[in-house]
Formats: sequence, structure tokens, C-alpha cells
Amino acid sequence: MYKTLAIKLFDAFNLDMTPLSFSEEAQNSGIGYGSSGTRQIIQMLEPLINALMEGGLLAIDDIDRGLHPALKLKLIEIFLDPATNPNRSQLFFSTNDTCLMTHTKTREDQIYFAEKNKEATELFCLSDFVYFEDWQAQNNPDSSFLESKRVENHSPAVRGERYLTGRYGAVPKIGDLKQILQNYLFS
Repeated sequence: MYKTLAIKLFDAFNLDMTPLSFSEEAQNSGIGYGSSGTRQIIQMLEPLINALMEGGLLAIDDIDRGLHPALKLKLIEIFLDPATNPNRSQLFFSTNDTCLMTHTKTREDQIYFAEKNKEATELFCLSDFVYFEDWQAQNNPDSSFLESKRVENHSPAVRGERYLTGRYGAVPKIGDLKQILQNYLFS
């Protein structure tokens, strides 16, 4: 059963293992076969199948690494759908890809951010954020305008933009790279 399922998943993900390089040495070593994303999904097949069949946990560090955005979204959908995940397996992954916040059916309590500081890394949940409009609506529940703003604020469509603009924190502290490069390269 496992082998049959692996083959079906291999076909469903449309994995192509044709050589990418004409170098005979690369072809013989296997390095020239498939993209890094293709190799990553092949490496994930066994743990993926095991997690789904046994109701376990699949943890992926940096799910962005080489995987096409559509493939990442499908992988997440598999875990969110009871039809493909009847054993309620969990997918735990790290990412820097904001499309995974905006284009999946993940709930706010399923999204966590990691904020690094000098002593430790702090984890906090998207559902912990209270927006000003939410606070106003709680204090003035008769306002239908504010209620419509509440729905808009919690829409998955705004998550990525809010994250990139620093509204949730957990963004890297980047200095003025342009100025550093100008000073170094042209001084």
C-alpha cells in the first residue's frame, strides 16, 4: 500500500526526474536530476505518508526551500482537509513566504511568529493581536461599519501585507544595505 501511495503522490506532484545537466558525471552522480524542490518533495514523501497514515506530526524547517508556491499550498491543503487527513496529522513548518499566510485556509490560531532578541526567540500567535477597530467595536457594538472593518482586518488577504510592514513584528532587522554597499564599493 505504501509503495502504491508513494507512486500516486509522485505522479500527482508531477515529479520529473529527467537530467537537468548534459554532463555525464553529473548524470551518473544523480546531482543533475530534478530541481532542489523535486528532491525535497521526494525526501518528504515517506515522512508525509507516515504522518498521514499514523496521525503523526510532520515538521519541515524552511518549507520555502526549493518548493514551488503551488506545491506548498497543496501540501498544506492536504493537512487541512479531513478527507485527506482523517487521522488529524499535524504539519509544523517554518517559512518566510507570506503567500502561505494569505492563500491558505489556516486560522489565526495556527499561525505563529518568531521574534529574535538578544536572550531568546519569542513565539507569539497571530490570534493574539487585537486591532484598533476590534477594540472600538467591542466598546461600541452597535456600529456596523466597525464590524465590517473587523472582518476586513482578520481577512487572510491582509496578513502578508501586515507582516511585511512589521505590524506583527518578527521581521529581520536590516540596516541600510544600500548605504553600506555604496560606502564600501565606492569609497
